[in-house]
Amino acid sequence: RYRVLVVGSPLGLEGTVSSGMVSAIRVEAGMQVIQFTAAISPGSSGGPVINAQGEVIAVAFAGVPGMGDLYFCIPISEVCTALEFC
Repeated sequence: RYRVLVVGSPLGLEGTVSSGMVSAIRVEAGMQVIQFTAAISPGSSGGPVINAQGEVIAVAFAGVPGMGDLYFCIPISEVCTALEFC
């Protein structure tokens, strides 16, 4: 487990940062996803997930309403593959 920061714009509040821990790496619907505890809200999807070295490791995409610290992101390697560049 390691610490991460998530940058987003919930409710249009640009530059909002939340911190948390990586909980697990999972495969859902054939795609690798990272489960983490840094809170994300509507408007933060698509924001970078950053490790302690300042590297973007993933892109935030979902929180599960009513489930507390259950948030997910797509690893940057998956994003780059889907986009065919990085």
